[in-house]
Amino acid sequence: AIYNENDKTIDSIHANFYNNNSSGYGGAINNHGTINDISGNYEHNTAGQYGGAIYSLNGNITKISGATFGNATDNTQGNNAIRGGAIYIEGGTLGEITDSSFYGNTATSSGGAIYNYGTITKIADTTFGSSTDNTKGNTAARGGAISNNGTINSLSADFYYNKATDGNGGAINNYGTIGTLTGNFTGNSATDKGGAIYNDSGTITIKTSDTAD
Repeated sequence: AIYNENDKTIDSIHANFYNNNSSGYGGAINNHGTINDISGNYEHNTAGQYGGAIYSLNGNITKISGATFGNATDNTQGNNAIRGGAIYIEGGTLGEITDSSFYGNTATSSGGAIYNYGTITKIADTTFGSSTDNTKGNTAARGGAISNNGTINSLSADFYYNKATDGNGGAINNYGTIGTLTGNFTGNSATDKGGAIYNDSGTITIKTSDTAD
């Protein structure tokens, strides 16, 4: 749908993206440059490789705010990729994800909602799954909601009924650094270790969190 070159800047993307497909990267948005502001609804976008909805390689995204990835009432409308069912970040930075929701996104490998191999400054006021419907969680083989191999400086979010179907980290699979983690973890599950959180060779600073997994 949108390809942004490495020397280009897009000020804002406020739009809805439905049923877009890439055989490679970024079903809806493939970014190598700068995007200042992203919002909208992202449903049933797919990538044959990484970033079902949004893929950013060595690029910069200032913020994603007020966005919905998937559909709160229809399980078939999640985004899908091998890594990063909704969002894949490698190199570069993502400033913040705020006031956003992730429902029913899937990755066949890692990071059902988000795969991070870059730097995310902040995730706040964001929900992965639904507190009232145990079928709306995100799913991946490892890291049902988030797989982190980079740095997330601050993570404050609620995680409901996310699943790791062939490995660790029902909600979060961490090999990188998570500076501060707060939130609620309910009903997340993994076939191996860490129904809520799996930390391998990484670092996590957990503040006030509620877990019921």
